[in-house]
Amino acid sequence: MINQMAKQLHLTRREFGQSWRACVPDWTSRYTDWCAPSTIQAYEATLIADDSRVDQFFDGNTAALTADEQNGLRLFRGRQTDCTDCHAGAELTLASFSGVGENQGRGGRANDPGFFRTGARPITDDAGLGGVDSFGNPFSRTVALNAGAANTVQGLFKTPGLRNVEFTGPYQHNGGQSTLEQVIDFYSRGGDFPGGGNLGPGIGNKNLSAADKASVVAFLKALSDDRVRYERAPFDHPELCVTVGQQTSSATTLLLDTSSPQFVLSAADRWAGVPAVGKAGSVAPLQTFDELLQGIGADGSRAHSLQDRCSIL
Repeated sequence: MINQMAKQLHLTRREFGQSWRACVPDWTSRYTDWCAPSTIQAYEATLIADDSRVDQFFDGNTAALTADEQNGLRLFRGRQTDCTDCHAGAELTLASFSGVGENQGRGGRANDPGFFRTGARPITDDAGLGGVDSFGNPFSRTVALNAGAANTVQGLFKTPGLRNVEFTGPYQHNGGQSTLEQVIDFYSRGGDFPGGGNLGPGIGNKNLSAADKASVVAFLKALSDDRVRYERAPFDHPELCVTVGQQTSSATTLLLDTSSPQFVLSAADRWAGVPAVGKAGSVAPLQTFDELLQGIGADGSRAHSLQDRCSIL
């Protein structure tokens, strides 16, 4: 599958230079699973969505944002919302290069920058960063260095970036908020489970009017890059296959996966194809999460209905 993925991504020496050369020194060797991670990483490093209307505004195009969006930007950066206590830097998250470097992980623990409590669920329900992996190793670097600090990281969760956020719902680590409007309401009331110190810096009751909330949402939607929205280069792609549920033989019976003896007790995945898109992108935009909830786009006005057959598996 990795070899097939590499072929589909057209990983070439011209595009990925040093990364490819390190994997295939003589340019003729068979592509190996060993070098797949570095070449895929090199491809993913080109996917930088830095041309939203907010970026254009900061580049000097004052007409890029409406008055409502500019008001949302002002609120987002101000003490009335304290959003930048967690969502700061170019990536709009302290759990990032900027957060660790330029901001020195401010507002978080030195060894776990960008992780905070949000009050989405009680700490006792979900330990978050305070949990351990299958081998008993702590997720937290703070705890790895000092086991006595375990209580300080219970209920911490990574701050997500906000670029293209209108496409990435549902929101919160548990998917508890369906829309950006609900997210703003959530933070305005100080979370759902604030007890026991379950709120990070700046999270608390906010005195935001309905108009101010709408302005913040408008600003957040202006963080979308149209190259992403229309899948233009570098966000064009080969045909992709994605799972869209499981195969069934009836309304109540799942089919088992027979592709490998390792998965005999697993349901068989149902696959759909996302058609290839060239560098010029699509005519129809991607469907936002809010549009998905409203059923907007099933008529072909949005790209990718997930009704196409996957042809590469």
